[in-house]
Formats: sequence, C-alpha cells, structure tokens
Amino acid sequence: MRQEQLEEQLQKHHEASFGWALHCCEHQREMAQEVLQRTYLMVLDGRAKFSGRSSFKTFLFAVMRRIAAGERRKRALLDLRFTGVVGFDSHAANDPSVVDRMQVQDRNRTLALAVAGLPRRQREVLHLVFYQDCTLEQAAQIMRVSVGSVRSYYARAKDALRENLDIGELRHA
Repeated sequence: MRQEQLEEQLQKHHEASFGWALHCCEHQREMAQEVLQRTYLMVLDGRAKFSGRSSFKTFLFAVMRRIAAGERRKRALLDLRFTGVVGFDSHAANDPSVVDRMQVQDRNRTLALAVAGLPRRQREVLHLVFYQDCTLEQAAQIMRVSVGSVRSYYARAKDALRENLDIGELRHA
C-alpha cells in the first residue's frame, strides 16, 4: 500500500482508532494518545505492514492492541498509575435536569463497573462489537484468537452482565 493510501486509511479510521486506543489503555487518555501515535508511526514507516489478509481497520486495531499491551506492562513496572476524583455540587441536586443527568450517570457508572469486572478478553470483545462495530470474526483477528473463543467470550460477557445487572436480554442491533 502506498504512503498516501496509508495516510488516507489512518485518517478514515482515526476516530474509531482513538476509541479503541482508550479502551486498550484502560481509559488513560495520555497513554492512549501515545499508543495511537506509536501505532501510526509503525504503520507509516513500514515496521507494521498491512498484508491485505484482513480489513485495514482490523490490522490497525491488532497493531494498536499489541502496542498498548506493551505500554501497560512498561507502566505497571514503573508504577505510574493515578486516578482522578469527580466532584459533586450539592446545590444543583434540587434541579430536576441535574437529578435526571445524575441518574443517567449513575446507570452508566453501574454499567461501566459491571463491564470493568469482566475478564479482560470479555471486555475487549464487548468493546470491539458494541463500540467499534466489529464482527466477531474481525474481533477474533484483532485479538489473535479463534472465532470460537471470541463467541465464548462474547456469550459469557453478556450472560455475566445480564446476571450482574439483572436486566433482560442483551442484544446488539
């Protein structure tokens, strides 16, 4: 693939790539930006070559996943983890729109915690399918596992969420 085509493909998939990078980096924005930049450099300088055996997006996500795993290992060794604290304005609690937003945020937080409690591979499959619109076959290529394994991860993740959240059938449109 020519340099111009690579640049065009990277630009085409940039938004989805950043979302995947965030997921792979456990939503640490700085790390995701670093991983995204390193991925783009590897693709553009030829250290990661697109062979055409999958879609470009699948190839790109697989490269990014590998780079993110290395970055997480490196940072874990350096123990550079930190968290942020979200504040709460008690004066706004009487505003119905604020209460509605808080209820939505609470539901989102509950779902995020339930997903965070899943094993890593189950979280990855859910992210790829629901947020990146990947098929199970594409997810298998990105994760470098069999389609059968991805189907198992996917089914187990949905079952666990259904049980933990006490909700009806989870479906992907």
